[in-house]
Amino acid sequence: SAPVEVQPGLTLKDVRLVVTRGAQLLVKVIDAAGEPVAGARVTVTDPPAQPVDQQGEGPGIRRRTVRMQRRSGGEGDVMLGDTMEHGRAVTDRAGVARIGGLTPGRVVAQVAHDRYAPASSAAIVIPEAGRVDARVTVVAGGFVQLQALDATGQPGRYRNDRLHGGARPA
Repeated sequence: SAPVEVQPGLTLKDVRLVVTRGAQLLVKVIDAAGEPVAGARVTVTDPPAQPVDQQGEGPGIRRRTVRMQRRSGGEGDVMLGDTMEHGRAVTDRAGVARIGGLTPGRVVAQVAHDRYAPASSAAIVIPEAGRVDARVTVVAGGFVQLQALDATGQPGRYRNDRLHGGARPA
């Protein structure tokens, strides 16, 4: 639509605002045993951009086009990302998050929870109106413990040496 400028004290006539209702996405989050997960944070975003091979630019050269958005984080932080956020919700006791007012297109549901590893749905096609149901399974997160060994296989004392490009013996 074209911008509408309203001057103070001016009355505009014949202005018509058309609002698209959009669609609703219901995301059910379950654990590996099939039980609902309450308190999961669900964010609906564009699917990640896929690298595109460009012909004639040399072997191994890949180009990628991304959409950027700028959001303010907590305390004045600025985050840049290549995905556009379309909505968010937290799952209820039944493990369901409801996100409404979505425009048509392809999206993914990103799921975060303090007790589980991050998860994401496959691409979901949102229609002009109506409801789409999706399901995301989360699994318990884990960790990796690393230990640096010297050339003889013995644990060594290492320090981070930024000037020499990595870990060096202390």
